[in-house]
Amino acid sequence: MNKKETLRMLVNHFFIIYTCTMFATILFCSLNEPKTTEIDVSFLGYAAIFSLCADLPTLVYLSDKELTKKGWWIRTAVHTVLLEIVLLTVGYKLGMYSGILGFVLFFGMVILVDTVVRLVTYINDVGTAEKINGQLKKRRGE
Repeated sequence: MNKKETLRMLVNHFFIIYTCTMFATILFCSLNEPKTTEIDVSFLGYAAIFSLCADLPTLVYLSDKELTKKGWWIRTAVHTVLLEIVLLTVGYKLGMYSGILGFVLFFGMVILVDTVVRLVTYINDVGTAEKINGQLKKRRGE
């Protein structure tokens, strides 16, 4: 993967993660802090820092060669472990959760958001692949 593709992937993931973080915050606050009705504007900056930190473990997928299925599963496991470690640490430092219940809910939210990000990325990749295949078929037909 070249630098341009890597940067595009990271920026794309950042915005997907940021959006999912905002939705997860609403869900997390309603489960963990039912009395919370509004969030301070400064949280938007914290969410951006948090999303950037969530994007960094994606770098484990960078490779110049094609991944085997086994290699992909290994990198996915490493990515998930790194993601949990980084986000649980950053989330705690930013005051996004406290206590055991907060830890468990936050852990679950990270897994949920990671799953949604993977799903959205997969759907985007399928759309891109269909466009490329359509262009290839068009060129072969001409």
